[in-house]
Order: sequence, then structure tokens, then C-alpha cells
Amino acid sequence: MVQDPDMYVKLTRPVCAFITFESDDGYNEALSYTKKGWLSKVTAAEDAATTANILGRPVEFTAATEPTNIIWENRWVKGVHLYKRVVIAIILISIMIALSFSFILISKSSAI
Repeated sequence: MVQDPDMYVKLTRPVCAFITFESDDGYNEALSYTKKGWLSKVTAAEDAATTANILGRPVEFTAATEPTNIIWENRWVKGVHLYKRVVIAIILISIMIALSFSFILISKSSAI
């Protein structure tokens, strides 16, 4: 398939792009660009010449769904496991603060 130039073009042709807008105004403008109302049916012949095309196809914007299927790394940690991790972190931080305080106190007293 890849050796045939026509098939290579078909296989490598982009079919989708994810666009991030800086403001909601641009997002709303893009979505309203492809909305088809009753007026667009009346002026379809006139709009055919002015509609933007990419690779011979009309541009179409659709809103992406919310990312609800994201798997967070530690999302499963709940209940006892969560509290155990919090307690261990607090103990380790307390030990490090106590060691640094002792080191500073000892070095200050030897300098005096």
C-alpha cells in the first residue's frame, strides 16, 4: 500500500485537528461557523463559493468532550491507604525539619 503513491497520500492525509483557543470568543466563533440553520439552506448555493475548504473538504468544527476518562496516577488511593501516606509524609517532614534545626543549632553553637 505504501509503495503506491495514491495510497500513500490517502493513508497519510490528516483527518482531524485538535485546536486550543485562547478565549471563549474564538471557541464560540468556530462553533458558530459550522452551525447550519434554516437560512444556510436558502443560501447554500451562494455559500458554496465562500466556504473555506481544506484538502477539498469543507471545514467543520465540533466541540470536544470533557476529559472524563483521564486516569490519574494516584486516584485509586482512598481511605486507610491515603491516611497512611499522609502520616508517613508528615513524620518524614518532621524528622527532616528536626535534623536541619539540630544541625543549624550545633553549627551556631560551635561558631560562637
